[in-house]
Amino acid sequence: MHRAVHRISACLAVLPCVAACVSPSWDTQDSTTDNVTPDTAYDFNWRLSGERAIAPLQVFDDGRRTWLHFAPGQPLPAIFAVGRSGEQPVPYRRRDPYVVIDGVWPALIMRGGSLRAMARRQAVSGFDETADFAAVLAPAADATADSPAAADGAEPPRHESTPAFHAEITDGNLRQVLVRWAGLAGWTFGPEHWDVDVDIPLAGGASFGDDFKQAVRALVSATEMAERPLQPCFYANRVLRVVPYAQACDRAATREAAT
Repeated sequence: MHRAVHRISACLAVLPCVAACVSPSWDTQDSTTDNVTPDTAYDFNWRLSGERAIAPLQVFDDGRRTWLHFAPGQPLPAIFAVGRSGEQPVPYRRRDPYVVIDGVWPALIMRGGSLRAMARRQAVSGFDETADFAAVLAPAADATADSPAAADGAEPPRHESTPAFHAEITDGNLRQVLVRWAGLAGWTFGPEHWDVDVDIPLAGGASFGDDFKQAVRALVSATEMAERPLQPCFYANRVLRVVPYAQACDRAATREAAT
């Protein structure tokens, strides 16, 4: 079984062109020369999730700049860097076949129309993966400074130092993470709600913020580029169900399609 999250340092097949991809408003043709020396060390420890059609073939950095390798002729998507203040569009330079971005971010998001892909920088020696992954998916801790409660003089809501929903390597697999999260959030998720014939093992731990639905969507989205992509279904009676991506969440629609 393929890993739910694949290493993008491996070579992928040439990606198809996508008309929905949008071009950034800044000039991508910059004549500035990047100072690259023969002894520059590159880190290819990045992982990709999301839509292959707008994803780069690989991503790597040298600690100061990040290179995204796109397929020849592939329309470039809009690129956003993700930090503690949220998403922000980033300017880049074309160095065919690469796109070069100044700085190294915990994650980069590629958007083209309704398509979305994400490149995440993985943990290396001395690198705190949990802290940076939380910064990608959890709201900024200082966002309450401008909240309505703070403006009215009321005590702002407290933010725990550890997000409520955290995937632990000791959970074993994605299904067990969801069982534990559902119990924390007051939702129902039993064996009959895992409508998949295999379990997906975890490759590591990560934090996903304190919103149950967002955390579930973020966790399950790691399967988007696997052989069996999945999607979560949320029902009004607070039941969570996980089904193959191609299957409708509405059981009635599924039965009608089968007749």
